[in-house]
Amino acid sequence: DIIYLKNLKQLVNELGITDYVKFVGGVTWAELPKYYQNAHIFLNMSGTGSLDKAVLEAMASECFVLTSNDAFKNILPPECIAPSNNPKALAQIIFREWALPERRKREIIKELRDYVVRHHNVANFAERMVQSFE
Repeated sequence: DIIYLKNLKQLVNELGITDYVKFVGGVTWAELPKYYQNAHIFLNMSGTGSLDKAVLEAMASECFVLTSNDAFKNILPPECIAPSNNPKALAQIIFREWALPERRKREIIKELRDYVVRHHNVANFAERMVQSFE
């Protein structure tokens, strides 16, 4: 949405954080892993209650994920779950995660990737599809 983007850019400018926020525009599917891998954290505040493909992509790309989506509450470690509709609590959690020891961050990131590889890889998907038709 053009108006939403304009408002976001204005807010970033007003907050004086233009050195920290970059609007890159559209990104192709092939370029996406590079963005996930270079990010410090992937925020997903979706309230869909269903597994969001973008979260799984970030997990597979070894990006630290923080989401408020209920569908991930039994999948992700507690460090990766955020409250919905509470910007102050979200900010506190981001700062808490930022301060996690690097070793723990690496453990979490490995857990996230391993989950996607085990449960959402093409071979497992194909096997489940075949089983559903048997």
